[in-house]
Amino acid sequence: MTRSTDARTVLVTRAERLRQLLADNACQSAEDRRVTEASIAALKGAGLFKVMLPARYGGYEAGVRTSLEVMAAIAHGDGAAAWVVSLANHSAWDIGLLPTRVQDELFGADPDTVVCSSLPPVGTAVAVD
Repeated sequence: MTRSTDARTVLVTRAERLRQLLADNACQSAEDRRVTEASIAALKGAGLFKVMLPARYGGYEAGVRTSLEVMAAIAHGDGAAAWVVSLANHSAWDIGLLPTRVQDELFGADPDTVVCSSLPPVGTAVAVD
């Protein structure tokens, strides 16, 4: 599988195949206020937490377009699950920008590690009329 179109097609197809399972679990996820373990396991099994993970850790190292298409396909089954997978993937991408030593600490021993990070907002507010 190449990293671009083929990966996008495969990953979106995998996400679409989970639609019914995710939809079936969405109410329980909402009630529990967390995505069900069954949904998380299915998403992990489909490799959807590795969309933006660096390739050296077994990820697809896909770009934003692929990520958005995959998340949209997940959201058709469960919007909350798409949010969780999106956060994890974009966190993996963020961590992929850090020194290799840091990446190895997080993903080296277990490339199935799922992380969630945040970045402080940057910029300057300017008052306007």
